[in-house]
Amino acid sequence: MTDGNPEALPLDDEIARGWKRTAAGAGAVALLALLLAVSVHLGKGGADPLDTPAYQAAEQALVRAPGDESVKQSIRELDLQLRREYFRRRALTRLGGAVLAVALTVFLVAVKRARPLRAPAPDVPEGLEVPNDHGRGARAARCAVAGAGLLLAAAASAIAFGARDRLPDLEALGRQGAAPVAERFPSADDLRRHWGSFRGADGSGIAGFVEAPVAWNGATGEGVLWRAELPLPGASSPIVWEDRLWVSCGDAGRQEVCCFDAASGRMLWRSPVVMVGTKMAPPEIEEETGFAACTPVTDGRRVVAAFAHGFVAGFDRDGTQLWTRNFGPLDNAYGHASSLAIWRGLVLAQFDQGHAQDGKSRLVALEVATGRTAWETVRPVDASWCSPIVVRDEAGDQVVTVASPWVIAYAPESGRELWRLGGLKGELAPSPVQRDGRLYFAHQDTALWAIRAGGTGDVTASHVLWKAADGLPDVCSPLCDGPRVYLLASDGELTCCDSATGKTLWQQELGEACYASPGLAGARLYVTSRKGVTWIIEAGPAWHELGRAELGEEVDASFAFAHGRIYVRGRRHLFAIGR
Repeated sequence: MTDGNPEALPLDDEIARGWKRTAAGAGAVALLALLLAVSVHLGKGGADPLDTPAYQAAEQALVRAPGDESVKQSIRELDLQLRREYFRRRALTRLGGAVLAVALTVFLVAVKRARPLRAPAPDVPEGLEVPNDHGRGARAARCAVAGAGLLLAAAASAIAFGARDRLPDLEALGRQGAAPVAERFPSADDLRRHWGSFRGADGSGIAGFVEAPVAWNGATGEGVLWRAELPLPGASSPIVWEDRLWVSCGDAGRQEVCCFDAASGRMLWRSPVVMVGTKMAPPEIEEETGFAACTPVTDGRRVVAAFAHGFVAGFDRDGTQLWTRNFGPLDNAYGHASSLAIWRGLVLAQFDQGHAQDGKSRLVALEVATGRTAWETVRPVDASWCSPIVVRDEAGDQVVTVASPWVIAYAPESGRELWRLGGLKGELAPSPVQRDGRLYFAHQDTALWAIRAGGTGDVTASHVLWKAADGLPDVCSPLCDGPRVYLLASDGELTCCDSATGKTLWQQELGEACYASPGLAGARLYVTSRKGVTWIIEAGPAWHELGRAELGEEVDASFAFAHGRIYVRGRRHLFAIGR
């Protein structure tokens, strides 16, 4: 009791009473945040978007009319709407979890600081002992508060972390029975019509149309439909699907995917790759490789990109990041440059690194929709910069990979090894190509190989058709138009070989260095130098130059052919060539 005011509390108790009010307020906020997060998490925020009547109706409509483009478009729009709603609710859940965590922290601190506010111990005559009920009660109260705090903390963690990576499974329509499965993935015609991966659907570099532009000049604008500035560097090639074009860009501090309108060149969006909780020093790589050398892939609804760090990220058509995976750091002296491939809802990533005996190299299949690993297989190979290709065959599809010392084919649905062929050596970068049941691979440290595709086990002794040694490349992938195989060395030597025998038909020195792999449209071969000069050559058994075109900008990326146009990535800009 203080002098002059018998009702006043000691100063310590007054402060403690303030802490008690703070604890009560924080506890109320924590309870409200918990109720909000739980209601969102257990309500529509946790429900499967595919359970909505609208999506189920769209599913049935697609089954009845699998070729109806209007139905497909409505599903795309509904897909986007459901994803936006899902991510909005997931954000609310995370916000509730964060508020709960903060309020709980304040609550616990305030309870601890409020402990001085207690009734004084009663006066006890000397020599008389009484039970310490007050102490036991205080301990019980503190245990109750601690238990409640732990319960609230567990609830906050369950809500915040349980919702973090649980994405709606909007690919379930493609897994619910045999009939929808075939229709949910792009058809063979769709793949040929678009340019959804490195060098097109099958990695051949061959356009799905015959007439392509043959004259342009980047300096004057002749033949150039549009030019768009790129925000960051990169060596990946553009991919195109319907009205959209994507490229990956990046440097040591930022990696992103950029989307452009294919008709006008207007940038529609640019989305950074966000790796939550990941801190990694940027890898040491060659400047020419860069951080965005891997060409992305798309199935028309989503785009997936890979980067030198070992990051792989999936985005929807409107730039929303759907998922990310981290496969780094990668043991690769020049920087990771293997482009992605795609097969029936799976993205195929070839992470060859270190040496064969290290056991670090692997081929990984990720679900396009979720980023989950469908399968993964260790590869007994050295580091490489080659890209996998999908060989589609009536006898069964295969994923064909190349790295020293093996060509290995895998079953794309499971990762099971089908066959292998040995004898390769060197730091391999060119990717294989296939035509008419044959595979062609070339590198300056080994040879030009013609291989009969298929078989079981080690087919080294039985499936090598022939080898040739002229004009071998070190960077550029070969091209086969059927009767002939074309090789482009990085010093600018172009070689044409007979595809049946390997015999050299002609060679031509272009006089300029080349990194972009050759392309073909109709009977015209397109070969581009690093200075941006393109030779248009008649595909045939003799050298016949049809013309040259200059972009006016350095080029390392390979051409994309779509919509009767050529899309070119220069050092600083994207170009659309055509009429």
